[in-house]
Amino acid sequence: MSIIYAKEKRYCSEIDELKNGLPFGIFCKRATDVGGTFVTLKVKCNYIIVCPYKGLVNSIMKDINSPYKVFGLQQGVLYKDFKEYILNNSIHKFAVTYDSLPKLIKWLDKNGFNSSEYKVLIDEYHLLLEDMGFRNVAINNLVSLLGHFKHYTLMSATPINEEFLPQCMIDLPFTEIVWEHQRTIMPVRIKTSNVYKTAVTLINEFNDGLLLDYEGEPTKVEELYIFLNSVNGIKEILSSCELSNDEVKIVCSDSIRNNAILNEYDISETTAPNAKINFFTKKGFQGCNLFSNNALVIVISDGNKKHTLIDIETTMYQIVGRLRTNKEYDNIFKDKIWHIFSTRRTVQSEEDFIILLNELKDETEIVISTYNKLDKLERQVYSKRMEIDDLICYYDEENDCYKYSELKEKYLRHNFNLVNHTYQNGITLRDTYIKANMNVTKQIYANCDDIILNKITTVGFKELLKQYIELRESNEFSAIIERYEMEHPIFKEAYNVIGKNGISSCNYVENEIKELIYAKSDRTLSLLYNEFYKLVGEDIFIENKEAKKVIESIYTTHKIKSGKTAVTILKNCKWFEVIESSKRIDGKVTRGITIKKVKRYEL
Repeated sequence: MSIIYAKEKRYCSEIDELKNGLPFGIFCKRATDVGGTFVTLKVKCNYIIVCPYKGLVNSIMKDINSPYKVFGLQQGVLYKDFKEYILNNSIHKFAVTYDSLPKLIKWLDKNGFNSSEYKVLIDEYHLLLEDMGFRNVAINNLVSLLGHFKHYTLMSATPINEEFLPQCMIDLPFTEIVWEHQRTIMPVRIKTSNVYKTAVTLINEFNDGLLLDYEGEPTKVEELYIFLNSVNGIKEILSSCELSNDEVKIVCSDSIRNNAILNEYDISETTAPNAKINFFTKKGFQGCNLFSNNALVIVISDGNKKHTLIDIETTMYQIVGRLRTNKEYDNIFKDKIWHIFSTRRTVQSEEDFIILLNELKDETEIVISTYNKLDKLERQVYSKRMEIDDLICYYDEENDCYKYSELKEKYLRHNFNLVNHTYQNGITLRDTYIKANMNVTKQIYANCDDIILNKITTVGFKELLKQYIELRESNEFSAIIERYEMEHPIFKEAYNVIGKNGISSCNYVENEIKELIYAKSDRTLSLLYNEFYKLVGEDIFIENKEAKKVIESIYTTHKIKSGKTAVTILKNCKWFEVIESSKRIDGKVTRGITIKKVKRYEL
């Protein structure tokens, strides 16, 4: 491990050892708000900054202190704009999302720029582990691309615990900064049976005038910054407190679903003016810069909702660091954080977890082996309905194969530890704080049974799909329809392939809709026609009931559900003609079909 002593320096860009860029390997800056990313903008060489979210890309592009123009590459950016940038700028600075890095490599190489020579920064790299649960493919593909570059840096103020590092990162050089003045965080742990009721109580107290100690004097808190990774939870608190839209600021993903849940409350940009009460989801606060001279940070973790649980060693530090300090802003409560939490009602044992993990490994290996043995047509059909979210693999589009994901396995182990150890009880949470070098104070127990929470209307797949169908039937192909389709690609496919009646026959259940789409897709029908031809042959008379049995056997073999087994389905084939005829068998007239002429045949 290499150590850089910052001494009296305030920012990374002031440190001599970083004047030529960030070091190769894992770079632990150990503090937030020290300008690690700015080093890559200031140095006179080509740099690619890979960001976990679009918001961080946009933030880097807007950095007025960068001596070089930054080009942001994400979904929707045109090639002509990219080409104009590289031709008009001798030093290239790119800020890209995970998904856009392959495109950038392709575009650079296409124009004669050797992409492997560009230095790369993977910003907030701890999110490679934390976000694996919902960004499996993008993260695995990103990690697989690291070897393409000669020099890359994985940077974070809160590095991944070595226990959960994948093999490809364990052997990387590790560089750490030691700062002369390190902040000490003093978390107040508030244990409760219902985090939402406790939050309502706290907000009511805040509105009545919440006083905290500042330099020995009781001082009124002017703003709240509440971090809760649940839009439903945020809405429940807002409604129960009867807060107006003008009193709050909510920063979360600006999706149709979230807007429908929040209803009368607006979703804001991070850069929007502060409100008295500010809410942030995980996607809302990652990488953002917040400013206040008087604000209390509150984190809410519901022990029974995994997605709200905060990792103390990484995410908690990141949250504290969102409130920045500069010449204009210096939050007087910057070292305080209140953590409202509840613990798990049921805990999974280590033995049960290992058994489950080994079962997942076995299932994963079977899926990988089976898929990789299929021919091209079979892969096209099966890829439409491969459900691998619960498996430990990802799809490699370039090589058209599934690969085992060591990082996904590490994520499962990390998540198990977070859910079943850290939040097992108040003692295990306290021990985790101590391990994270935080100044642990006495735990508070909150009983808020007298608080009545307002019920909120949930907005799920069914409600959103019905809204989409109404828009499609209005024949107005507006931008809102395109937004539905971008956020929920299955909506367009369902409407076009199986229609409103087909969707209704599935009772708007997503998995059943997927199965019906699969059964009616061109690729599945192509597979059916090929298999039927192989089994029956040309110029062979087959009774209708026997033909139906053949179709049923094909559906069973390939696990095609919701498919109609009527012989008439064969008439849609463009490769052969189906001739209906009759034949006397055992003295009885029997109706059947003959495949008479093959128009086009592909195996």
